[in-house]
Amino acid sequence: MSSNVDQEEVQAILEAVRSGKGGTSAGAVETRDFGQPRRLSRDRLQRLSRLVTTRLPQICNELAGPLRQQPKLTLASVSEINAEGLFTDLEAPFLVHCFDCGGSPGWILWDSITATSWVEAVLTGPPTEKASQDENEDDETPVRRLSRSECRVLERLLECVLNPITDTLGLEQSPGTLAQIPEELVTLEDVEPGSDPRRLMLHFMIEGQKGSSDLRIYLPGLDENPVATGRTDEPVQLPDHLAGVELTLIAILGSVEVPLTELLDLEPGDLIPLGIPVGTPIEIQVEDRVCATASWGRRNGLLAIKIEELLTHPLGGAHTPC
Repeated sequence: MSSNVDQEEVQAILEAVRSGKGGTSAGAVETRDFGQPRRLSRDRLQRLSRLVTTRLPQICNELAGPLRQQPKLTLASVSEINAEGLFTDLEAPFLVHCFDCGGSPGWILWDSITATSWVEAVLTGPPTEKASQDENEDDETPVRRLSRSECRVLERLLECVLNPITDTLGLEQSPGTLAQIPEELVTLEDVEPGSDPRRLMLHFMIEGQKGSSDLRIYLPGLDENPVATGRTDEPVQLPDHLAGVELTLIAILGSVEVPLTELLDLEPGDLIPLGIPVGTPIEIQVEDRVCATASWGRRNGLLAIKIEELLTHPLGGAHTPC
């Protein structure tokens, strides 16, 4: 059989393979089940991992308040799984936080014994030295069902973990509920037949005074496309020398002209009516130029603004939607 590759080229290819250069080595090939195709590439999973990792300090700080201690949260792995039969082997009572994400169910699965001990720490405070010694002597902590108040505490802790992550990934999720028995659990079989079984699994390691444990989050709605943020075009790529330039962004609810005499008479507690109705769009200015309109909102318990429309306006021209 003839070939257009000469002997020198063959030798160069063999040397590149032996040295691990010029492509993926045999040891780096990832096994895949083509009966369950994946949509997230390795690069995409790595980007998602980096995004989630940036929020871990914020999550730990939010957990530190109710726990009265600074936990350590580590992202162990990010992978794509098929969620069919995900909870088949779970034995009740278990702890699964069920939430809706874009019309599809998502879940947080945490070890029942560790989760229960963290809830007890929130309700009773950090253990005394004697209590800690007693716990060490009694390694067998019984698995039990949580009360309603304990469920609310655990749901709040899990939302401290989930909200920053879905916010970073551009996913909208509804407040969830805690399931402890099969009848309370929302699975793929409970939603519309034929729904996408793929989930992004985020595997975390949590360490604290109550020991370490695994926590897994299963998120729907992610594919190979960039994080969904409502925009269809690619963001403008700036030259490297402009990437670090800082600009001032201002959200303006309204403005009013005040005579100097009235301005000098202002005291704490005085009200200044703006003369605009509730719900009026807020102008967003960058360097004294209106670039967008927005509305008030809340995100993770903080005051926020939601961009409603992006605007461009050439010098001297009127506002025009992008």
